[in-house]
Amino acid sequence: MLKCATNQENETLDRLTFLFRGSGILFTLVGGAACREYGLRRPTKDLDFVVKPYPFAMDILSTSGAFNLVVDDCPDVTGRTCTRKDTKTGVLVDFLTGGIRITHNALLGPFEYSDPLPIPEPSGFGDVASLNTLIAMKVGAITSGLDTRALGANCGGREPDEVQQDINDVRELISVCQLPRNLELGSASVQRDYEKIYDGDSFIPELLGLGRRPLPSK
Repeated sequence: MLKCATNQENETLDRLTFLFRGSGILFTLVGGAACREYGLRRPTKDLDFVVKPYPFAMDILSTSGAFNLVVDDCPDVTGRTCTRKDTKTGVLVDFLTGGIRITHNALLGPFEYSDPLPIPEPSGFGDVASLNTLIAMKVGAITSGLDTRALGANCGGREPDEVQQDINDVRELISVCQLPRNLELGSASVQRDYEKIYDGDSFIPELLGLGRRPLPSK
């Protein structure tokens, strides 16, 4: 049970555990709801889970009738992520394939780009990801958002306000959890941006495309 979740969210978690555990499908809570368990105060609108094996998990959800697929304006045509709605509680759940890079070998102008870190693998049956993992995911998303903007992806990527929200979340978790500056995050570029966040640097020029940012390697 999640200590900072609503009754409806915990009911949805129980339903997923019932559906997945017997089939050996691993699923781990990530995203804002997971960060909330470590002290993030910002309200969240959904639950995010990494799952494995993803195709089998989606088959189970489809046949259960308990989670309806939500079709949005920008669906993942690769079939590696999706949003579903608990038909009983109304809770929205985002599912992600563990171990993948959302942006991988994408051509942005003359550059080929991949996210600096993959989505983590799930580690249990409805467990909460470790704080290090969540920080790495947050900063990895920030790094990817800033990099792709530097490479000219001004549409179809993450919006500046979304990147800024992740920056604010990381700053709050650093403060609440008294995280060190040398937190190991598994990527030099992610480590660089984490240290800038830790030091209180402003990303506004880069978010607006006004500042100079070293372009990632091809």
